[in-house]
Amino acid sequence: MTLTPSPTQILNYCGVVGVEGGDITDSTGNTLYPDNTVYVNYKVDGIEYTQSFTVAGTEYICGFFTSDPYTSYYYKNDVKTMGSTNLGFYDTACTVAGDCSITFLGNFKYSNISCEIACTALTTVAIYTTCNPLALYCDVFSDSQGTLLGTGYYSDGTNCYQVSQYTDSKFGSQTYSRVINIFGCGEV
Repeated sequence: MTLTPSPTQILNYCGVVGVEGGDITDSTGNTLYPDNTVYVNYKVDGIEYTQSFTVAGTEYICGFFTSDPYTSYYYKNDVKTMGSTNLGFYDTACTVAGDCSITFLGNFKYSNISCEIACTALTTVAIYTTCNPLALYCDVFSDSQGTLLGTGYYSDGTNCYQVSQYTDSKFGSQTYSRVINIFGCGEV
């Protein structure tokens, strides 16, 4: 079996939007814009997006910090007003603009020894992720609640994904299960 590393894909990161209730309730008296709506601008791969929110609370998006800070705003009596809704990105990779939910990707063959074994293994493990398709540096989980996936080798039959756990002190000593290598499953 020949293992060839796949190319690195450029990814974005999950962001947490803290939608402020005061922004929502202050957004009134509009005729040109919807009432009770907050907007957040951010960039994904250099393209600016505006996402609207109508309910206070925590929302997750897939994006990337820009050289300019993000902006949050709402309209009061049709006048744009800077909001107090906040946005922060953290070190979890994602691939779909605007979406950072953890979703079921599929059942993958598993080996704790090597890709060669994982590509033909009978044992399968469910994989959840914030990335679709699965790519280098994507975080992977064993359930939709974000439980870390164990270190090892996982295969979809075409590729083998080496997963490792590490702790990043930049983001509050958070531990991640992350794809660190991708190899093609060659002929046995």
